[in-house]
Amino acid sequence: MLNLPWPFTFRRPENDIELAASQVSAVWELGARDDPSALPELVRALSSPLKPVRKAAVEALGGMGPAAGPAVLRILNDRSPLVRQAAADTLGIIAHREGVPALIEALADPNGAVRAEAARSLGKLADEQAIPALIDALADPIGEVRKSASLALAALNAKRAVPSLGRLMDDRDKTVRRAAARALGEIGDCRATVHLMGALSDQVAQVRMEAAHGLLRLGDLRAVSVCAAALRDEEGSVRFEAAKALEKFGNRCVVADLVRVLDDEYEHVRRTAARALTVIATRDPVPELRAALPVLVRLTRSDKGRAYRRAMQQIITSTEATRAIPLASQKPDVSRAMLPIPAETGNVRLSDLPVASQHQFGEV
Repeated sequence: MLNLPWPFTFRRPENDIELAASQVSAVWELGARDDPSALPELVRALSSPLKPVRKAAVEALGGMGPAAGPAVLRILNDRSPLVRQAAADTLGIIAHREGVPALIEALADPNGAVRAEAARSLGKLADEQAIPALIDALADPIGEVRKSASLALAALNAKRAVPSLGRLMDDRDKTVRRAAARALGEIGDCRATVHLMGALSDQVAQVRMEAAHGLLRLGDLRAVSVCAAALRDEEGSVRFEAAKALEKFGNRCVVADLVRVLDDEYEHVRRTAARALTVIATRDPVPELRAALPVLVRLTRSDKGRAYRRAMQQIITSTEATRAIPLASQKPDVSRAMLPIPAETGNVRLSDLPVASQHQFGEV
């Protein structure tokens, strides 16, 4: 057993800082052992008159598992907000489900940091009885609490929270708007579509990115036009998420937008646009797809990956080409394959088309 250097009379020495430092060090040494036999000593440390020691003890109890739950639950009412915050965090770490009612009460704690930590732990515990209180917490005056409550509701898949989360898309705090957009996408209720469509015009790029990703997850075709418009966003991550959403939608109305994005400055955006064009060519081929062929031919020379070649071949096949151009086979002793190429491709030469070799074209 480790002799913790605090007197059980709990008389405060003149040099509290020095004593606290030594006791905190001892508590962390005890917790680092990852030994269940240390539990009684750590619980004893929760009675220290020194706030740093109590905080260190409750944090160390996070490594003790569910057996530490009752002791941590008791200290959730500590006089120090720092200790209460650590206790709320630890209850989530050790998954102490009996602590859910106390954490719900902690959402009304006078300290905002405690309320935010309680919301985060309720999200980890994922108990539906917390949903009403978490929805109320979306109106908390502290942004971090609203953010934590949003993400907790997402973890709970709380569909009844969608209207309240939608209102947060007008929140003054950009981190809250981003968290609300993420929550709306993860919950997956189509009522969120309108809110996420509006968030694509948010001033903050990270909010727009979460909105586009949320629309991808929802897959609601009402978002086709706004996702096509987002392909012109100044932020590459937004264009990428929008292109992924359009790949999922596979709608013929956005062919021209996707063809334009084949010239995007970022390769992952270009490849996603090519995959989206492949989906459209497979599902609903239209003559407009042929406009992508000259760009795809060029990209197969400059960028590695099969996405461009797949798109080119699918477009050629699905749009019923009018003439053929031979492509070199992977094996020299095999006759050259003939793939139809539409006349609309313009002045495409045989040398423009790449050899179909895995050595030349890596996987995406």
